[in-house]
Amino acid sequence: MAVDVTRGTSLRTGPAVEGHLLGQLLGSPAPTGFTLEAYGVEGHVVREAVHLAGGRYDISEIPARRTVLHVTTDDGRVALAVVDTGHGELRKDLTLEQPCSVTGSLVDETGKPVGGARVFAALRPSGAWRATKSGPRGHFVIKELVRGDYELLSGSARARISVGRVSLSGACQAELPVVVVPRAALIGDPETESATRGQ
Repeated sequence: MAVDVTRGTSLRTGPAVEGHLLGQLLGSPAPTGFTLEAYGVEGHVVREAVHLAGGRYDISEIPARRTVLHVTTDDGRVALAVVDTGHGELRKDLTLEQPCSVTGSLVDETGKPVGGARVFAALRPSGAWRATKSGPRGHFVIKELVRGDYELLSGSARARISVGRVSLSGACQAELPVVVVPRAALIGDPETESATRGQ
């Protein structure tokens, strides 16, 4: 569904989303500065938000029907959610909280470190995700997550294989000493394939 949104004298076409950034605790201040990225659940192009006064945001022409919204504020808080414009959701308020992280080491089925592999943490059940690549010795850190249950996936943005699950609460950090990545998760990613052949 296409929606025309008028702000002042400009006219924009395509799905547009707006909302507020809310503090996790009652009375938490609105952020003075923030960055909001929007990218498709399936890994489409990134768009940046228009910053409005009082912790408000406005994104025009979002990249996909189901779009991940990821916020980082100047004071270090984060928000992570999915907005579904395919079902008419054009407003999404986002709750800010202190950031969580997941660390670990990727190895293949023989126990060798897997460097250069993409690792995704997908928030369940929404599918909102953050990703990183493992270092030369297989170590990875996924930052700027929110509290919740995550599926860890490896592979490309379009084809991922589940490699584990983690729950972030309390201290908001999880360390996974070893995460085994099946060879099938590395196929089709030329960067990872060449890195594992060289080991």
